[in-house]
Amino acid sequence: MGQAVGACCNLCNFDDVLIETVLGWLTPLQQNFGPFGVSLDTASHDDDNNDSHINLKEFSLQGVNLHGKITADIPLFGTKELPINLGMGVEKALQSKACSVNVGDIDFNDNEHATDPDANSTTDRGIGDMFSGMASAASGGIKSAFHSIFNPAPVKEWVCREITDIINQKLMEKLGVDSDSDEG
Repeated sequence: MGQAVGACCNLCNFDDVLIETVLGWLTPLQQNFGPFGVSLDTASHDDDNNDSHINLKEFSLQGVNLHGKITADIPLFGTKELPINLGMGVEKALQSKACSVNVGDIDFNDNEHATDPDANSTTDRGIGDMFSGMASAASGGIKSAFHSIFNPAPVKEWVCREITDIINQKLMEKLGVDSDSDEG
């Protein structure tokens, strides 16, 4: 039986299993920010990131990414979607009862949930395309219009708060770790 357990452990890395479990806790998330809404639908981890480690009592996950889309009703364009990707680090020190989240960067590169709306071109041109083309020329395109209403600060704050709450709740459920108690 010991050989079977050893063979199983050779097939999978315990850290990878824990990382995938934590990533599964993080999405989906949705929030309306007034002029735009954010939907984060999948999470991934940069496997090349050597700064990550995880065990049942402490972890440092660098290179965590959330992927989704921003939706907004853009004047002259209508309701449009733009991809959004957030890069972050998630940590919990052995001495700490709660985790901390730091959202580092936000980008708008294509992902599986949305693509660059300015990259979509139509070959069938009508009167609507003429007005859309005029609006694009006047405003710099749909992506530019998104950037004019998008404020990253509340998005970062929201993601930090939500991810922190989710992980702390799961740690309490799974491991009996209570971030509000004085016991460690």
